Order: sequence, then C-alpha cells, then structure tokens
Amino acid sequence: MNNSQTPPTRTMFIIVSILTTILLVGSAILQRIVFKAAEPTANIYFNQSLITIRPGQDIDVDIQADFGTKTVLTGAQLTLSYDNQQLELVKIIDAPGWQTIASQSKTDYQRVWVMTPTNQAGFIDNPAAKVTFATLRLHALAEGSSSLNLDPLATILAASSPSSPKSVDNVVASVQDSRVIVTASAPAIKIDEPVDQARIKIEQSSPEASFGSQRIINIDTLPTPNSALLLINLQYPARVSVHFGSTRSMDNTARSATTSQSSAIKLTGLAPNQRYYFQVVASSIDTADQIVSQTKSFQTPQFSVLPIDRIKFVIFPPKATNSTVAYALFYDRDDQIVELATPTLATDTDRVSISPLTAIDGLYQASLSNLTSTKRMVDLTLSLDSKEAVNTSMIFDPNFLPNRPKSLSFPLLVADQTAVNTILALIGLLFVTGLGFYKLTRAK
Repeated sequence: MNNSQTPPTRTMFIIVSILTTILLVGSAILQRIVFKAAEPTANIYFNQSLITIRPGQDIDVDIQADFGTKTVLTGAQLTLSYDNQQLELVKIIDAPGWQTIASQSKTDYQRVWVMTPTNQAGFIDNPAAKVTFATLRLHALAEGSSSLNLDPLATILAASSPSSPKSVDNVVASVQDSRVIVTASAPAIKIDEPVDQARIKIEQSSPEASFGSQRIINIDTLPTPNSALLLINLQYPARVSVHFGSTRSMDNTARSATTSQSSAIKLTGLAPNQRYYFQVVASSIDTADQIVSQTKSFQTPQFSVLPIDRIKFVIFPPKATNSTVAYALFYDRDDQIVELATPTLATDTDRVSISPLTAIDGLYQASLSNLTSTKRMVDLTLSLDSKEAVNTSMIFDPNFLPNRPKSLSFPLLVADQTAVNTILALIGLLFVTGLGFYKLTRAK
C-alpha cells in the first residue's frame, strides 16, 4: 500500500534532477545580479554651522562626522584653519575613545593633528550615529565675521568597510565650514555652565538651520574632449558651484542657476587629453554655510573613429516631477569618444514625450517629459542601428518633493527591471515544478 502511494524511483530521480537543474541555473543567473554594498563615505563638519559669541569669551565647538554605512575607522588627520586676528585656539580636547598622537602648528592660523581610536570608537555599527573626534576651545579676540575651516585637501579619515578590512581609504566625501560672528550683542555665556549648556544654538526659525546635515551623495562625471558635465546629487537642496582647472589651484568656477537637490553643471573651455581637477561646493541660500567635496579629477578624452566598445547611459535625475534628461556617451576600446554613432531612444509608453537625441561635443542628450499627472515608472531603451543596446528606467512622480531630514533603520537595495523579471520568473518556475511534484506524489 505504501508503494502504491509513492512515485516510482525513476519518476523521483527525474523530478530531483529537474529541481537541481533549475536551482543551479537560477543560482548562475542571480550571481550576475549584483547588489553592491555602499562604500564608506563621511561628511565631516562642526557641530555648529553658525557661532555667535562676545569678544573676550570662550566657546567649545565639536568636530564631528557621519557615515553612510558601517565603517571601521583606523585614524584621522584634521587640518584646521581660522582667523587668528579674531579667534584664539586655546586647546584641543580629545573626545572619549580618541587620542591625539601628533600635533603641529603649520602657521599662526592653521593647526594639523593626527588621531587614533583608543578602543571600539573606530567601529561604526550605526550609520545614523555621529562620531565626535575632538572639541575645540576657542577664545574670541575681536569683533568681526570669519570662518572655521577644515582643509578638504589635508583632512583625512582612514577607514575600511567591515566586508573589506584589508582595504583602507580616505572616506571623506565632503567638509563643511562653520561661520563665526564675534559681536558685543551676542548672548552671554556663563563660565560655570556645563559645556553643552554654554554652546550657542542656531536659530531654529531659519530655513537653513538643518544645513549641518547636508551631504554630497554622489558626483557623476561625463567628460568629453572640450567640456565635462558633472551630475551632482545632494542630500538636500542647495546652491552648487564647481571650482575647476588644469592645476590644483582650480581658478575657474561654474555655478548652478537655481537651488536644487540635483544639479547638472557643465565645465567648458577644456582641451582634449588633459587632466582637470575640480571641487564641488554646496552653499546655503545666503551662502553663509558651505559643504565642500574632496578635490577630484578626470581626464578629457579625444575623438575616435574606431568601433563602439561600450556605452554610458544616464538618466538625471532618475526621479523627477515632470521632466528629466537622458545622457549617452559612446566609447571605443581605448575609452575615447565616438561621435559618429546614430542612436535612438524609446520608452515603453506614449504618455512620455522624448526630444531627438542630439550630440554636443560627443555627449548625446534628450529631454523627457511626462504628459500626464500620474506617477509612473518609465523603461527606456537606447538602440544603435535599430539594435537594442542599453536599458534603464526612471520614475516620474508629480508629487515628488526634495528630501527632508529623516533616518533610515534599514538598508535599501536597488535592482533594475531585468533583475526583477528574472527573479519573478525563477519563482514562478519553481512554483510550477513544485505543483507538478505534488500531483505526482498524489497519483497512484
């Protein structure tokens, strides 16, 4: 009786073989869908972006940083600049868990010191937590307005990802200055008050009061032979400017026309096959507060007539209210620009209009507009010679608003539409196979 309810050995072998094959094929496919962990990045700043103090008084200011992911900090080099006619640096107080192992005054207005963690302070398990490195005790000398600056070229946070402990990098992505106003009309600070009570707070009525949590999320560089386009994403809207040049002095400046969370800034007047340096500055509306990126560089390519080897296709911003722009660059095997391409761009809906792709200095671009007031995901296909080359997607959301300060308690994974379709297909195939197996076990 038991044998009549159990499928034959041959049937069981076939079922197990099919299931094993599906799992092996599915595993091989899913290995190509990579969810890359976020690289450690840090925004370093003073705990007060605006300091108001009376002449002759002292105030304590913390140097802090926040991180976008779990990080292992191994050390810090901090390079502080200040106006020595207005402020005196009385002393530097190490924060708990950190110690200064070297210190040097480079000039009368610049101090450099190196710190290391003394215990578990270097292990950043909570990406939302702020890390305090040191407290600066400052003495106000004379009335006036100036800034506390951390030099982005000489400020280093050496860190590694918990998943790659052997790789140590400088994870400083941006540095924010603090504005200092010394005036006799400032509120008095009592000497016997605890430090936290003595610190002057920023006016919360100001729309820029949250600028201290500003971050430069990422900078995508699209260089062409005679220009470059920088696509800059910020945590919150701000005015953006870019200092750039063929030397580290970066004597040229390009600015965004509006305040935005996503800015596309074009650098012009460049020469082919030349290295250029640039630095991104995000400023508050009144330009009183700034956040500065590390100095980065790119190499301008040359034009080529060789066959296309790879394509860079970007939608910026990838989430927009009603309009966005598609950018495409075509490279040969030596990463030189191919301008003779004749691409076409199409979407999966007639509710989105697309302007013709046009090339300026080798960079192809087209404008996309949402023709309705409905939120929708749009799949875009870039084709060459009527052959599909690249796919991507973006979101139109008429109710989309710029970011506001908030905390996330879980990581976000992003997969493209192809990855989602592949996963759903595998789940469906496993379900059908399992259903067949169930019917076979019920058969006599």
